[in-house]
Amino acid sequence: MDYRKTPHACFRSEFPASTSSRDEIAGILEKGLRGRFDSIEVSKKWFIARWIAVLRLGQKSFAVLFDKSRYEKDEWVLLVGPLDTPSLIDRVRGPPPGDDAPELISICREIHNALTAANSVSAIRWYFEGFSSQSAAVATPDDLPWGDT
Repeated sequence: MDYRKTPHACFRSEFPASTSSRDEIAGILEKGLRGRFDSIEVSKKWFIARWIAVLRLGQKSFAVLFDKSRYEKDEWVLLVGPLDTPSLIDRVRGPPPGDDAPELISICREIHNALTAANSVSAIRWYFEGFSSQSAAVATPDDLPWGDT
């Protein structure tokens, strides 16, 4: 897995002051992702204060997590990545790991659909992890340069 190709979504949220933005976003994502994959396990990890979902597509597992942006108020950053990364021994013994792009694209599309359906979420943009990559952000996950290296 080329970690420079880890898809990220950045978005803004506006919820009433009486609600927890983190819980509201978690609800939007959980509702939007449930039933779309072979399985989904959602949890909030108290020691890292992040919402995490583990999705299963066929034999592969992927993690989706989000947290508040360090740079902008009411902005959140979400990322998606494979959970089943092969160990060094697996890489020596077997063929190279497969391309996770088809599954990542599918997961990102479902996340995008869930976020765009929520009235309280706006300014959604997608980018890959890496230096200056946010300046190359795009409107949808389909607009990401998946095939570029």
